[in-house]
Amino acid sequence: MNHFKILPFIVLCIFSGCDVTDNNPANDISSIYLFDSYIRPENLSNLLANKMIKYSVPIQIFIGDDDYKGTIEAQGSASRYLPKWSFEIKLDDGKIMHLDNFNLSAQVGDPSMMRTILASYVYREMGFQVFDSDFAFIKINNKNKGLYYIIERVEKDFFERRGVPVYEVIKTIFDAKFTFKNGTNIYEFFEKEINDNENLYNFENFIHTLDTVKQENIFNELRKLLDINTYLKYHAASTIIAANDGFRNNIIFYKRTPETPYEILPWDFDGSFNATFTEIFYGDNEIIDKLLLNDSCLTLYRQYYTYCLENIFIESNLFPVIDEAVKKIRIGYELDPYLGEAGYSLDDEVNKLKIFISERRQTLINSLDNLRKP
Repeated sequence: MNHFKILPFIVLCIFSGCDVTDNNPANDISSIYLFDSYIRPENLSNLLANKMIKYSVPIQIFIGDDDYKGTIEAQGSASRYLPKWSFEIKLDDGKIMHLDNFNLSAQVGDPSMMRTILASYVYREMGFQVFDSDFAFIKINNKNKGLYYIIERVEKDFFERRGVPVYEVIKTIFDAKFTFKNGTNIYEFFEKEINDNENLYNFENFIHTLDTVKQENIFNELRKLLDINTYLKYHAASTIIAANDGFRNNIIFYKRTPETPYEILPWDFDGSFNATFTEIFYGDNEIIDKLLLNDSCLTLYRQYYTYCLENIFIESNLFPVIDEAVKKIRIGYELDPYLGEAGYSLDDEVNKLKIFISERRQTLINSLDNLRKP
């Protein structure tokens, strides 16, 4: 810790009476990003008191010899209720991992800390644009907050970095219903991220067509509003990796132009590789229920499902991804007050994950010939 970096810590200790000697073993972490951060005590107290709302405070982040200033606010629909919660960081200048605005995700549903890197691998291999991510260990005012993921946010910059035009982005919120039936108000389940208005007219048209299209017209009519191939590909991959909340949550729909159909971006992966998910052929939502009534869609789905299962979701692909990540995060995992220090074993969690992958793959392979209409 250089003398510029230690000044906020000394000031904090003068008023709290602590020993200014910093012997935190987390300071030796070098295999992943180490965010040695400082928030003024009164601001940190206000942040803790307001983590359920959109409320930001200034933060200073030291990474090696680099010094970043910006703001921090709470993120995460589930983690906000827990002692380890997620954050959004906005930097005033400079970039970390080529980003000046990103999430620090606590991955509260994943004690292995492996699901995001595995799901990212599978979706990328299936041809999807996936947010960039990397591991980081977070300290705030010399107190270890633990192991996090740096997660690229899906905003205009996301598309610009990839050279992808974007006209509209719709994000599912929670337990989404893709129907107007039973008086569903879709504004409860979807929000518009791009462009800057609350108009869901195009998405309403898609949902209405999904509700009303006749079986014989499913493929020809729905493909004008939804890129059927990419959706079926997404649904097949999400089912195979047991993405428990990937069918009514964590889906981003985007249009390249006003005239093009909605395409799919996967999002938020800590609910994937979930042993409680036992569905074999397709996760449940109104989109897949309608599409698989059409023989052409069913044929495409079988092709994507089979390709993912036989070429991507295999141990020789996934296990090396896990093993490499374990090397990077082991020290950070052990020092995380909510993981290693709370009694979790990285080796045990990884072993359970590998067993799950092997057993699920064998179950799906054995059932492949039975893939049929719902």
